[in-house]
Amino acid sequence: MFNKYLKYLITILILQNTISCSQINYNEIDYNFFLNFESNKVLIDVRTAEEISRKSIQGSIQIDFYTNNFYEKLLNLDKNKNIFILCRSGRRSGLAAKFLNENGYSKIYNIKGGINSIKD
Repeated sequence: MFNKYLKYLITILILQNTISCSQINYNEIDYNFFLNFESNKVLIDVRTAEEISRKSIQGSIQIDFYTNNFYEKLLNLDKNKNIFILCRSGRRSGLAAKFLNENGYSKIYNIKGGINSIKD
């Protein structure tokens, strides 16, 4: 009897993992991929001004995740550009990437590990 329930539990866990993984509709890449990407790209840094003052990437555009009109500002981005998104560790940029994808943007790249993954 226990084995029967164990089989059901394992099946449910596998399905749940498959469903949650399939909900990510953007690319997670490392910073080197961004550096080597040649054309039509923009880097959006969703960290706060204080975080950016400690370490920043030249040429990035700041859209602070914690501002009231954050999502509105994201929707002003050009859908034809390759949009790379960066935060401290990857959580906020992942949320921003998911939002953009849900709103019709298809060229979205989340920099895995955020600014913490970039070595000086």
